[in-house]
Amino acid sequence: QVSLGRAGGLNASCHGRWAAMGACGSRLGESPGPGWQRSQGLVLTQVPVTLHIYDVGTSEEVQALNRVLRVLGTGMFHCGVEVFGREWSYRGTVSGGTGVFSCRPRHCEGHSYFETVPIGMTR
Repeated sequence: QVSLGRAGGLNASCHGRWAAMGACGSRLGESPGPGWQRSQGLVLTQVPVTLHIYDVGTSEEVQALNRVLRVLGTGMFHCGVEVFGREWSYRGTVSGGTGVFSCRPRHCEGHSYFETVPIGMTR
């Protein structure tokens, strides 16, 4: 997806979680066409996409176990994807919601930050 912003400021209807989730197009996940972008005075910008990896929970025991298991290509990890300045992740829910939530990058509550892996750029 692309970051859509008006020259001189962000388009209020197309930024934050909606832009990050690709909902700025005519259909979810679809970018608006070039004609629409020009008519809205929008500027297309590529931004980095990164994967933040966490040890599940905050216990030192899990952190130590993950260091050993990582050598074997496994472990107990949680991850979130950072795009457009927010980190998006999923957790189970009993309330019937989607479970998708966002947080400050590298600050997922309830987990211990481990490392960041660059994924690429938005398109």
